[in-house]
Amino acid sequence: MIGGHPFIVQDITSTTTGKLITFTTGEHFTMLAHSVLWAARRMDPRRRPAPVTRKEQPRGRR
Repeated sequence: MIGGHPFIVQDITSTTTGKLITFTTGEHFTMLAHSVLWAARRMDPRRRPAPVTRKEQPRGRR
């Protein structure tokens, strides 16, 4: 989703400046080295899941 609208990637092409992503709607997006993308399936990007916490390991002999 971009701006609340779903987009489907049709093609990804490498260029000299980065990656050119073509969507099925005919729109293009150039992804540079510092571009940030977030992708998920069947998840609302506006709702973040609860953080995963690491359980403490018991200390003892190895």
